[in-house]
Amino acid sequence: MEALYRQFHPRGLEILAVSIYDERADVATFMNAHGITFLALLDPDAKVAIRYQVTAIPTHYFIDKTGVIRSREVGPKDWRKPETWRVIEGLLQ
Repeated sequence: MEALYRQFHPRGLEILAVSIYDERADVATFMNAHGITFLALLDPDAKVAIRYQVTAIPTHYFIDKTGVIRSREVGPKDWRKPETWRVIEGLLQ
């Protein structure tokens, strides 16, 4: 995800990680250890997870520039695949 973020952030891509039940220090340690530069939201009461109907971790939402959810994917994803990058390209147009 970090590579995706670095590639497309200059064109408007934003990534927001939402961490359920984790402590701030644990999230910061993880992000620093993996060189993650996008933002993370702490959701200790799972309010965001409930609102977005997260049923498994990870769950990814692709939201276009107007705020409309265009895709919801559950489970791990290889962010280096060309088809993923094409989806992002489409959302940024």
